[in-house]
Amino acid sequence: MLEAASGGHKLEAAASRAVCAKAALSVGKAVQRAVHAIPYHKRGERVPSAIKPPPNMSALADLVGEEEAFKVLAHLADELDCEVRVVVDPSSGLYRGVPPMTEATEAGDPEKPRAVYRYLYCYLDAVDGTVKVGGLNNERGRLRAANDGSWAVGIAFTDVIEGRSSEPLTEIMALQLGDFKVSAIIDGALTLQPHALSYPAVAVAIWEDGVDGSHGRFVTRDGQYDVKEGGSVFGRQVFTSTNEVLSQSFAYLDSFQAFDRTSAQKGDEKLATELYAQLINRTIIIRYVGMKVGHLMSFDPTPTLQH
Repeated sequence: MLEAASGGHKLEAAASRAVCAKAALSVGKAVQRAVHAIPYHKRGERVPSAIKPPPNMSALADLVGEEEAFKVLAHLADELDCEVRVVVDPSSGLYRGVPPMTEATEAGDPEKPRAVYRYLYCYLDAVDGTVKVGGLNNERGRLRAANDGSWAVGIAFTDVIEGRSSEPLTEIMALQLGDFKVSAIIDGALTLQPHALSYPAVAVAIWEDGVDGSHGRFVTRDGQYDVKEGGSVFGRQVFTSTNEVLSQSFAYLDSFQAFDRTSAQKGDEKLATELYAQLINRTIIIRYVGMKVGHLMSFDPTPTLQH
């Protein structure tokens, strides 16, 4: 687990997380507006993405969304006085810094080496659902747009980190889910009456530290920004399963990449098919341990996952 900034007390950490959460919402709205402004006949164009592999296989929507996101992240970096490191390839430690941090970036004195680095790590998927927005492997002059139109913006932030030296490869490879204290999903579809939806169009999860040594927790809200009425700036709390009880959990496998001829590895199709077969067969996943007595069955009702 990464250590937060040494001077970051709970109050300071909570304040920076709130700033990151607001930035996440701003990223979502900016990307949504920009993507929907792209003319339909241009949405199928293939261009290099700044952070999404493979090269030259991303849709124009990816690039446009990323550019809008980076503008918001630049404001976030300025507000928190840190570099926002958007992870591109965790296996090689590759990231895109916003703004790029150098040895000589001490505030007010460009000739003085910076004594302490301040930065945070960020994962960004400006358009999660590119195939819905820009199609995939379209014939020339044709855009396959017959789909449910569902896509979203996804983004996550760690706390601000301080250090005298920076080893991004080591740090990025060591990142864990728990290191990301703020995450958000913003529905990309334009909705004329968002309050009429049966689900929240935005979900923002923020880590709240425990009190008096107690363990903290993630609190998820619907992201409705409303301070005029004195309510929470992140709206109503959204309650979901803890995923600690099997009957309240979801097992979701997205194997689309396994069938992508441009990036799939040998054996991916077979693996995806076998995994699906395991997931849909509940008699394999759930096992009850019991002993039959006459016509009665006494058993431990706790499901056990089979490996």
